[in-house]
Amino acid sequence: MAHSKTDVIIVGAGPTGLMMASLLARCGVHFRILDHCKDQVHESRAFGVHAKSLELFQNIGLVDKVLDRGTLGLGVQFILNGMNIANVNFDDFGEKDTPYPFALLLPQSETENILVEDLNEHGIKIERGVEVTSVRQNGNEVQINILDRHGAHQQLKTSYLVGADGAHSIVRRSLGLEFNGGPYLQNFLLADCEVSWPWDFQHPKFFIRGRSFALYFPLQGKRLGRIITVLPNISTELDQGPAKSVTAFQPVSLKEVEEGICQASGVKVKLSNAVWTARYRVHHRMVNQYSVGRVFLAGDAAHIHSPVGAQGMNTGLQDAANLAWKLALVIQGRATPKLLDTYDLERRPIGQKLLDTTDRLFARFSPPSFFATLYRNAVLPILPYLLARSPKLRKRMFHFLSGLGIHYRGNDFLMGHQAGKRAPNASITENFNLFTLLQDYQFHVLALARRPLTSQEIHHTVKELSSLPKNIGIPIQAHFIGHRLGEHDPRMIDALSTEIFTRYGVDNPEGTALFLIRPDGHIAFHAPGLEFQRLKIFLSRFQTTRFMRHPKKAA
Repeated sequence: MAHSKTDVIIVGAGPTGLMMASLLARCGVHFRILDHCKDQVHESRAFGVHAKSLELFQNIGLVDKVLDRGTLGLGVQFILNGMNIANVNFDDFGEKDTPYPFALLLPQSETENILVEDLNEHGIKIERGVEVTSVRQNGNEVQINILDRHGAHQQLKTSYLVGADGAHSIVRRSLGLEFNGGPYLQNFLLADCEVSWPWDFQHPKFFIRGRSFALYFPLQGKRLGRIITVLPNISTELDQGPAKSVTAFQPVSLKEVEEGICQASGVKVKLSNAVWTARYRVHHRMVNQYSVGRVFLAGDAAHIHSPVGAQGMNTGLQDAANLAWKLALVIQGRATPKLLDTYDLERRPIGQKLLDTTDRLFARFSPPSFFATLYRNAVLPILPYLLARSPKLRKRMFHFLSGLGIHYRGNDFLMGHQAGKRAPNASITENFNLFTLLQDYQFHVLALARRPLTSQEIHHTVKELSSLPKNIGIPIQAHFIGHRLGEHDPRMIDALSTEIFTRYGVDNPEGTALFLIRPDGHIAFHAPGLEFQRLKIFLSRFQTTRFMRHPKKAA
């Protein structure tokens, strides 16, 4: 039995594992990525890429490829009993908060292709056809037993292990973690196919008629769309045993899907030229902890959701963004292992909130009884009516579904009133915005001065910024944005718009502020003033000499 050791082993080469690999590569971490499948996914599967994930792709320089291959979903149409009762768009609050005020409809196969291409450019090869059979760990390392693609047994050793191996995760089962939840009773029928009907092919659609419920998502205009039908016949046969504890796809005829969409829409719909059809049950489950010792779970291995809101893949991508930089700092000996505890502290509450919310939304759209259906059909028209007429409500809903509203709280590596919030985009000049600066999955210091500064004040601020560390295991880039009294100073970016200040809470015309933005795009530190000494003290929290302790013992 051969032995080899690396810093990180990623189990699973779906979107979550591939994103983890892409980010670790940018952090200079030595890792291996394994997957039991001999080939990558060719079906569309997950297909909604939300704004926070698009911001992540922008951060690592891949967003243009993602946008080029996807279809914009600017809003949704609600069709009740064959009548279009409302069109709800999310693009009317503009590009000030995010450059991506939409959901991008992109097949999972394309998302994976883009990330695989990125790994190839970094010289990283995915080890396919490798089956993990068991996981063990001690205080110093993780040991995994595998069967390679030739059926040979091997033992691999690693400092840390990331289980991104999906809903059937062997990593999760090896840890003995609870995966609480269960299946929805309804059967789902799915088809990626050509659609012929009286409506357009640009907008996602919700169809509701009687007890029937269906969805449409445009993938490639008229040529290819996704139809999902939720039939009113409720299954009474619950999944039994661990082998059936999560979603599994089974064959279904295109004719059955066509009958389902006709029933839900109330009009004649013709489906043809299917590239994928499936019957499946949806589950809602989540682990009771995201990490045990040196082993971490991410994506579907940690949580599976209702398809309402298209949260699953996006949540996994954000899991990876949250964890990768923390692993890098600890592996490089630049941060205390306590930093890794914040992965569970930050991501598990987000996963639980999404699970609870999507569960409630699904229950509203697919009620289990005749009387509940009558109530739904009576009340449902009110929601899109309110959304269509309330920009504030639309924005609130969009921020939740898109991930822009995520706010981490309550740990030693967050300081300040705005700490834990997502760092928003904002205009600096007419043609220049903040996200142009916040690139490359690094730390960024942001010094803001709304009060016009003298040349002496600019010099002092630049000197303080120069005294900050340039690297704490991951580079720190400093940006100084403000108003000036005198001539242009190239050391400061002149703000020709007040938006950068108002979006970051510098509402006082005489105000200043200091921020540290993490690689995952969330604010780590905020001070309502240019308090550089406080920032230096905060940065010392990442050092290995402070808060030092060993990882939690394995369960």
